[in-house]
Amino acid sequence: MLTKPKKISKSLMKQLNQKLVLQILKDHANASKSELAKITGLTIPGVSEIIHELEHYQLIKNIGESPIKRGRSPDIGESPIKRGRSPVMYEINKDSFKVIGVTIRSKSIRVGLFNTLGERLLLFFRRKTFQRTLHQTI
Repeated sequence: MLTKPKKISKSLMKQLNQKLVLQILKDHANASKSELAKITGLTIPGVSEIIHELEHYQLIKNIGESPIKRGRSPDIGESPIKRGRSPVMYEINKDSFKVIGVTIRSKSIRVGLFNTLGERLLLFFRRKTFQRTLHQTI
């Protein structure tokens, strides 16, 4: 017996679209609203709302106008048209938050600090012997 597909809430759809925009910006380094709309299939007003919210939370930033006027970037496959206003470009704010990763093993500890894009900022590694671990525990 077939079951009816579950409806996705507006809130969940919004989160999925935000994740999609962030993933595209990560994959392409930067993009304009019109490029994001074309890639995602979302409307430009929909992309504008997502951009506004992501900027509000400082997850992305406006990096200024594209040197290519009123066209798509060459990596998307269209040749640029040299007229009109230049599109505003956006990229992920790689300094918006940091993540700490910790790996504890029987003979070592590894701690890493990473930025939003997953780039390693710091790495701490210490090999431990059983005697040192026992002494520090007691």
